[in-house]
Amino acid sequence: MAPRLRICASIPALSEDRSLCLEAMGKASELGMTGIEIKLGRDDMISTEMRLFLLDSVPSYDVAVHAHLPYLQGPANLASPSESLGSGATKIMLESLGFAASLGCSLVNSHIGVDTGEGSHLEISAGRLGPICEMANDIGIEISMENQESNCHGILNTPQDLEALLDLIPGAAITYDPGHGNTHGFGPREFLPVCIGNLRYLHLHDNPGDWDRHLPLGRGNLDFRYLLDEIGRGKKGNLVIPATLELKSTDFEQSLGYLRKMARGSIALI
Repeated sequence: MAPRLRICASIPALSEDRSLCLEAMGKASELGMTGIEIKLGRDDMISTEMRLFLLDSVPSYDVAVHAHLPYLQGPANLASPSESLGSGATKIMLESLGFAASLGCSLVNSHIGVDTGEGSHLEISAGRLGPICEMANDIGIEISMENQESNCHGILNTPQDLEALLDLIPGAAITYDPGHGNTHGFGPREFLPVCIGNLRYLHLHDNPGDWDRHLPLGRGNLDFRYLLDEIGRGKKGNLVIPATLELKSTDFEQSLGYLRKMARGSIALI
């Protein structure tokens, strides 16, 4: 049995703009999308007011709920060599996981740190992520780790970085963002052989390879047909993979139509 992709709408809670969130959730409902991914912050958690708004509004939409944990691309990030800054990042991660659990999430996405110019390392981040993942599992949540784009000074950028992460955390769940990989000059043909066995999550948007533009699908040079064909062939079993359209809500409809055209029966979209 081939996997299925659950097409999710990106909900910009980090904007602290309730109308934008309602607009995205409403558009997802109108288009029959079956999932949402709620962005929980930049360098800290979203406000208490936004959390209460989400707890009140999200249950009215009959969709699977996923979360994007805070980006943590500032000094307090998981790869920081500073123990105090690393501990601060860990605290934010744990707080956001608790809130994700209250939303009913069982699978969330996370960045894993940046190089602040002070010797940030993948090994440092992996050392902090191991215990965080164990604590997440205790509350029924799996953390999927995302490759990063070229202008954020990320530490998980290339297929080789992914291989190193999987050596450090065997069995780690991976979010593949082909748009991010494209900004480093690597496409699905380079990334999928490394991550297909651990692939649990997708982020979908497009660009021509220069920077992280988050264009509607088909407006850049990414080969989505190859991506979908290979996932359909390479993943087996009754697995549902969230595939978040990381786009403005006004771009959902066009990109969803493009994705259905590219799937052409090779993989089911739900």
